[in-house]
Amino acid sequence: PGWAPKALAFCTLPAHHQRREVGWTTGAMPDGDDSGAALLSGGGDEQIVFTEEEWISEAMKSSCSANMDEQLKEFSQEERDALKMETYQKIYANMGSELPPAQLKNAIVLKSAKFHPGMVVFMMVITLGLFTFFRPKDDDTILVLTENGRVYLLKVERPNAIGSDISAVLWRIVRILLLVFGILVAPTAVWMVFGEKAVGDMPEDFNSEPFLQKELDIDRRLWEKLKKSTMLLTAGLAITIIAGAIWLYRNWPADYATRSRQSFSASNICSIQYTLTGPKVARKLVMRLFFGKYPTQASLDTAGLNTGCSAGPVPPAQLAEPSAASEGSGGSNSKSAQKEAEQSTNFSPAFVTLLTIVLAFVTTADAAFTWWDRIVVLSHMATVHEFCTSVPNGDKGKDMCSKSVCRAWAENINFDDAFCMGVHWLDDVEDPEIRSSCLSYGHAEPPCCGGCMAETENVVGDNAFEVFRTILEVIGDIGTLLFSLVAAKYALNVSTSSEYVEISCQRPPSCGGLLSIRPIQDFSMIEPLALDFLSKMFAEAWESTEEQDVVADPTSEDTSGDKDRGVKSYVEDLESSSWEDFLKDKSVVEYNLASNAMTVNIPREALGLHNPDKNNPLHEEVIAAWSEMEKMKISDLGPLVLNLLGVFVVVLIGLNIFLPGQKLTFGGHTLVGGAKVIEAAGAAIAYFVLHALWIYFVEFRQLMHAVVVTDMRIFYMRQKPRMLFGSLFGWDLRVDAFRHDRNVFYGRCKNTSMPLIMRWLGYRYSPGQTYLQCKFGAMQLARMNGNAMDVFHVISQLARRDSYVDDAKLKIAGCSQTILDECKKTVDKGMFIAKTGVWDIHLQPTDAAAKSPDVYLCNKEETPLFHWSGTETGAIESAYNSNTDVIVTTDRVFLWQRPVYKTFDCKTCLCWGACQCGCLNKLYEANALGQTISFLSYSALLSFSSETQVDPPLITNPTYPPLICPCTDEGCATLTRCVTGEGCSVNWDKCSLLPRRPQPRSQLYLMWRSKFNAQQPDLTCVVRPYQDEATMMPTDPDDEDDGIGSYAFSLMEKVGLVGNDPDADVPSQELMLEGGQENKKKTVVSQKVMEIEILRRLMAAVQAAKS
Repeated sequence: PGWAPKALAFCTLPAHHQRREVGWTTGAMPDGDDSGAALLSGGGDEQIVFTEEEWISEAMKSSCSANMDEQLKEFSQEERDALKMETYQKIYANMGSELPPAQLKNAIVLKSAKFHPGMVVFMMVITLGLFTFFRPKDDDTILVLTENGRVYLLKVERPNAIGSDISAVLWRIVRILLLVFGILVAPTAVWMVFGEKAVGDMPEDFNSEPFLQKELDIDRRLWEKLKKSTMLLTAGLAITIIAGAIWLYRNWPADYATRSRQSFSASNICSIQYTLTGPKVARKLVMRLFFGKYPTQASLDTAGLNTGCSAGPVPPAQLAEPSAASEGSGGSNSKSAQKEAEQSTNFSPAFVTLLTIVLAFVTTADAAFTWWDRIVVLSHMATVHEFCTSVPNGDKGKDMCSKSVCRAWAENINFDDAFCMGVHWLDDVEDPEIRSSCLSYGHAEPPCCGGCMAETENVVGDNAFEVFRTILEVIGDIGTLLFSLVAAKYALNVSTSSEYVEISCQRPPSCGGLLSIRPIQDFSMIEPLALDFLSKMFAEAWESTEEQDVVADPTSEDTSGDKDRGVKSYVEDLESSSWEDFLKDKSVVEYNLASNAMTVNIPREALGLHNPDKNNPLHEEVIAAWSEMEKMKISDLGPLVLNLLGVFVVVLIGLNIFLPGQKLTFGGHTLVGGAKVIEAAGAAIAYFVLHALWIYFVEFRQLMHAVVVTDMRIFYMRQKPRMLFGSLFGWDLRVDAFRHDRNVFYGRCKNTSMPLIMRWLGYRYSPGQTYLQCKFGAMQLARMNGNAMDVFHVISQLARRDSYVDDAKLKIAGCSQTILDECKKTVDKGMFIAKTGVWDIHLQPTDAAAKSPDVYLCNKEETPLFHWSGTETGAIESAYNSNTDVIVTTDRVFLWQRPVYKTFDCKTCLCWGACQCGCLNKLYEANALGQTISFLSYSALLSFSSETQVDPPLITNPTYPPLICPCTDEGCATLTRCVTGEGCSVNWDKCSLLPRRPQPRSQLYLMWRSKFNAQQPDLTCVVRPYQDEATMMPTDPDDEDDGIGSYAFSLMEKVGLVGNDPDADVPSQELMLEGGQENKKKTVVSQKVMEIEILRRLMAAVQAAKS
């Protein structure tokens, strides 16, 4: 006990490989020892030396062997022993010098075949047997979990002549195709460069021959020329032989391999991904283990089945976006938040996406306008080419080759006759340019009619240099567009990535029992071992905590009637031992036609949930599960737009190449280039529509989504049939698991408006997005077909109680008993117990919400300490005010923000009625407005700060102008009271002709800051207007001189030119928000100020107590 090997190891393998020895020693190696054993030196004098047989014999007694026997009970003892023998032989040969056999806890050895036997036969036939020499060896993978919590991975990847992945194969195929194309067009290129000197004189009917016949004639003529030059033939043959020999040498299947060895601590595991794809006869399993931080969603989506995302990691910067707060909240407008945003060098994914879309649109529009004229002119080439081709040689042709005849010809076909200005007769037989021009119009030699295509010289140029410049412009335009897309993808995906290991196993074919399968290639034996490996590894990584049971059922009253709209519509399956067994008769989501409900099936053993016995302390409990039906969004059609442009360009180029003379008569006009554009646009639109329908019915409607939350992990399962509307060919499965260890220190839920059709059908749930953050990263859980608040209730109970603060600690930290008593009064006044472990909040008079969200505590000992509620008057351009409740508990702080419709105000009636359509607010359900509720644990609390911001009055703000006329102000207030039904009485005491100066605009920001993020708007409470002694003070007593402006205003007040605000202690907006009860206004304001001061002292004591 306590033995620990050092890092120094020696391994010697004799050449005969009959007796291999590996050893560990607890003392120094003896001098002169030449036994050939592998030794590991440690402290002490004891030396342990194992041969291969002894090492395997000891491994057969390890817990790894017992675990294999337990997981493979359905197989015979001989099959299990054969698998263990081959597994331990591979481990000994590659890791025997590092791993003592007694340390083995779980082990998987895989040999991945690169080619199917059928593919081997096919390649042998088409390569005439050469594939035998170039067939690469299979890859090996060894994955080991030790008793001390280490994960070892050894991968031996052997490349082949084609490539190791699909991208390499595609590029190799493209290069081969380009080589073949170059060989085919080489004779034509020689003829174009050297002319008839290289291939001889062309026959007179050469231009009338088909395209393929022309190529064959050129090839034949060039071959005849080459046969006369022995030197050229010999040089070409020698170059071909040398190039082939080099290629054969480079791709010879020697034992070239990449051997990668990785070692991780099981405690650092953060996420796993498990996929099953392919038909039943060629099933493929891919398992990826991620260590450190959560991987990016883009990395996970490379595994396939990436349509929609109901649960997945997000960048932590996304938690601090301005959209995190509810409507009407100005949490991101504080000076500190704006200063932090200005100093930040990070760009949000939304900003990068918007910038990419704008750049792509501008680039595409610029290229389209630049090349539109060129495309039209080039498409006219086929038509104008016909006139010069139809004019015969000789004197008759000379008479026909005139501008008048050309105009008549163009008028006859309803075509533009602008090209006729360049038509002229070519009769200089000696001029090579004229001979080439006549040849392009189908005439073997001059004289001929030419100049029909002179207009195209302005497009592509009249010499080689200008043509080269034109080609560079095309490449530049296309390259700019592609670069913007690639740069955006890089910017969105580059983040702090996690380390991971990957293993894959594919079911080898047996060809009806004709081929034998090695144990380490048997898919039915590997899959249970892989699932058990995941379970054991997470059990090894589990951070033990005190017992924390789920406090209450997270299902809210809104979804109690529709069970599948909540988070408790699931059934645990204890019978299926693997995913293959589970998918034979079941699916992850089952739809019940009788009850019109969807139920999630949770196979415990297949998911790797350890210890099904609830009495076991390591039992992994399922807390919640729900199913989702992803909806297709506009952003999902983004790639189709690029494909649409590609189809348009390809079809347009194809029509110009293969159907150059195609015409379309429309409205008495003959369209040549326009016809091709219309046909290409029609083909692109048809492709777009058909592809969109395919994505909707196949990718979205056929894909099942299910999320399972346990007290240790979050599972996201996706299942899709391999055949449209059926499961005849099996199912594809993807499972993403994310570890949280019941240590979620931040959570947020933001509701969104339910679709109108769902409200008409009587559904009462509130969809939305839920976020959580733990030490491994941040995650987003989308609940669009159910109540998102239920998901937040689940997340609220996953917080760990590691920063408990009680009254005794608060008193030690400086909180007096008077402050604690006042805190209890705020809790009694603003909250009540809904059920055990669940508290509720009393609504404010101005709230539009029908019910406040429940506050679920993480355990039975967590209790609320303080409650405070405040109101933020929205900016003049906003249609909402915002109410905020702050709940401080013994472990966390909760903030509930919700928008409130602004009421009618005479001063802002034009903006309220015309811009914000406030008169229509009664037609909409105010309860459907989005709400935001968040919590932050004290373990992640960096700071609590408050910021009082005082701004001068604005001439553009009718509520706070630089000067107020009391008569006009009271008239607006009277009209406001009449419209809102509060009476039409006029307070004549306030009707003064003397203008007065209003109080400055002031607001208070209360900000809780997380250690791991920037300042988050949802953790910021804004009180507007806010006035205390500091903001009410007209001048600073510490300043001897407040400036000329302040002195002038004070002087005017003294002489009576300008009056003071008679209600300076209470702003007018506060009166409106409190219902106009003037007799209670001072009490309300002073009470709010006092509660804020208590909150400051309480948070200071909390921070001191938890440290």
